Amino acid sequence: MAQSQPPGTVSAATHLNRGNALFKEKRYQEALDEFLTAAKMDPKNALAANNAGFIYSKLQRMDDSVQWTKKAIEIDPKRAVAYQNLGDLYYQLNRPDDARPYYEKYLELASDKPYAATVRTRLTRQ
Repeated sequence: MAQSQPPGTVSAATHLNRGNALFKEKRYQEALDEFLTAAKMDPKNALAANNAGFIYSKLQRMDDSVQWTKKAIEIDPKRAVAYQNLGDLYYQLNRPDDARPYYEKYLELASDKPYAATVRTRLTRQ
């Protein structure tokens, strides 16, 4: 059963929804603020951590992106998209050896997803 919120308060899910809407509008800093608020409200929310990591990469804050994406994996080790995001981040940083284990784990978890073909191609180029 969901916990009831006191009147006038906003849930972590609401902050996630706001962050997603702001992301679609390419308002990255505002989206990040919403995702970080959601993560603070619910520290075990892998989606909030993963989204924060993804937005940090959009803002070119790569160390923060790595930190938050790894946190998402720590919270939910079966969150395939977090492995994809971390692999992509290392790939963009021209660090294929660091990308490899994350891409391999992504394929283990999501080999049937459309992005898996891109991951396989990247792994064969290494």
